Amino acid sequence: MQYPSISRFAGSFSTWPLRYRCWPLGFLLALGVAACDGGATGGPALVPGGPGGVPPAGFCAGTGPIIDLGAVLTPGSGDCDRDSFAAALCSCTDLDVKGYLAVSSRDPMLSTAGSVGANGDMQLFGYADVGGSVRVAGAAPLGFYGYLRTGAQLEVGGSVAVKDSGFAAGYLEVGGDAKVAGDIALLGYATIAGDLTQPAGALTPVVLDVAGARLTGAVDVAPPCACGESQIPDLAGLVADARTHNDDPAIGLAPGALRDVVGVAGVTLPCGHYYLDEISGKGLIYIKATGRVALHIGGDVEPTGLFVIEVTPGAEVDLVIGGSLRSTGALGFGALDRPGSLRAYVAGGGDVRLTGASGFAGNLYAPRAAIVGTGATFVNGSLFGRAIEIPGFLQVSYDPTVRGDCGIEVN
Repeated sequence: MQYPSISRFAGSFSTWPLRYRCWPLGFLLALGVAACDGGATGGPALVPGGPGGVPPAGFCAGTGPIIDLGAVLTPGSGDCDRDSFAAALCSCTDLDVKGYLAVSSRDPMLSTAGSVGANGDMQLFGYADVGGSVRVAGAAPLGFYGYLRTGAQLEVGGSVAVKDSGFAAGYLEVGGDAKVAGDIALLGYATIAGDLTQPAGALTPVVLDVAGARLTGAVDVAPPCACGESQIPDLAGLVADARTHNDDPAIGLAPGALRDVVGVAGVTLPCGHYYLDEISGKGLIYIKATGRVALHIGGDVEPTGLFVIEVTPGAEVDLVIGGSLRSTGALGFGALDRPGSLRAYVAGGGDVRLTGASGFAGNLYAPRAAIVGTGATFVNGSLFGRAIEIPGFLQVSYDPTVRGDCGIEVN
């Protein structure tokens, strides 16, 4: 049975009763549109097997990401410690948060309980409370003013200081071992619950409390984020394949259904692989996933107003964006009680911009883009970007279940 496309109904959204506007296809699905499991349009065939993908069979019965970032490891790591969703915040270059940063984990007993990493430099000005480890591979100083706490290890490829003044000011608290490749040039107080390792002759604060041993030796911090070209999956290739191999016809989904929206528009997606040209417009744009959904976007996701992705109980969403993600207004992603059930992958190199009050319950992977926020940004999940720049308020609650088997390892 063929159902009409969303475009047939888009022009009449403003006349619909409010309770129906968020689910414009809900009544069609109730008539019996079956969830796909590899029909003529072959959703499962979209994702190749082998490195960077999962076997295509049994897509609707499966769980977890369609892109296996857990197989993308930093060379020589030999374990799950450094896969692309292993940290709450991970930057391929620099990480810069000015204001308030709070990072925690939904399961603080795990070895990756809300960690923060940067392959380049890190600047934390204001209040920074990180439940897990902090790893900085760059040679520039780890700069902070105010308060910096890590619940686990601190590893710094340079000094602990502010670039301009040569000294940091405030209170440093390390919940595990500290390895610093240079000085701890701190005008304030530092306490370290484990061992402290520094090169010979390196400076330490006047007031320093080290519970463990004081060790002397070279410190080399490996890049904590898997950012090499061989480690980044072919996201653009997945989107291109989805343009011609998808389950859109099964539910009457038009590729332009959420393009240039004015007012209210939305789609309900059962299990399957789907393709849209872009997501853009002004007003309310709503996506409801009722099964395991792989949604591929050919261009940008650039809504203005309210953009919501609802992940119903038992459902999962992998959102693969061929262009960039830029949201102006209120952003509501995923399920707050299951952030690991939504993964968003951005192929483009344009800045990922989260403007306004942002609420993201999911895991954002944008290895070629800078993630830039303004205003208050709340993340239940994780952020992985080429760079991370947050000038205001950032609160992150990491969900280790996104890592599958790696997410059950106990420290």
